[in-house]
Amino acid sequence: MSVMLRDYPVYLEEFSALKPAAPSAAAAEAAQLLIDHEIAIIDMARAELAGDPSPCASLDRYLARVPA
Repeated sequence: MSVMLRDYPVYLEEFSALKPAAPSAAAAEAAQLLIDHEIAIIDMARAELAGDPSPCASLDRYLARVPA
């Protein structure tokens, strides 16, 4: 979890940089899904390290709203 917390913000920055350059609304939407996923994973790692009894809550919320 500490590796996720240390390394994954870089992915968040990279995905965030992709969104404004997206060639279409669908591509921008896909980039936002990547951004939201990284936020959920980082939040999960932070919660796990803090001893939260439900560390996957942020990831569960993300998955609940992503189309299957």
